[in-house]
Amino acid sequence: MAPSRAARTALAGPGTAQGSVVTADSYRQAKESLREAVIRLGGEGRLRLPSETELSRDLGVSRATVRSVLQSLQKEGYIRRLHGQGTFINRHAMGIGPNLAEARAFVDLIAAWLGF
Repeated sequence: MAPSRAARTALAGPGTAQGSVVTADSYRQAKESLREAVIRLGGEGRLRLPSETELSRDLGVSRATVRSVLQSLQKEGYIRRLHGQGTFINRHAMGIGPNLAEARAFVDLIAAWLGF
């Protein structure tokens, strides 16, 4: 499923208008904007990012810069890139831990086995 227009617009972030020219530190600005967007979109339950072309347009930087930023975010564990499928937010990097309530029966089993 393709990301919604709202998801693409959310990537632009404050101070980055579509089609605007970004200063010499465009990589740093694009990376910060995309990192913030990943955190925000992940919190909203959106896990798929727009295409590199759309990100390039929305962030106002070249596609090569977007590719470099995505590669860096992948190394940091924020995203996963699957060839031919897209770029996805890594839920586990978002600090969303397992639901221990679901594991309660297992915990009770262990406690009973240990005699607690």
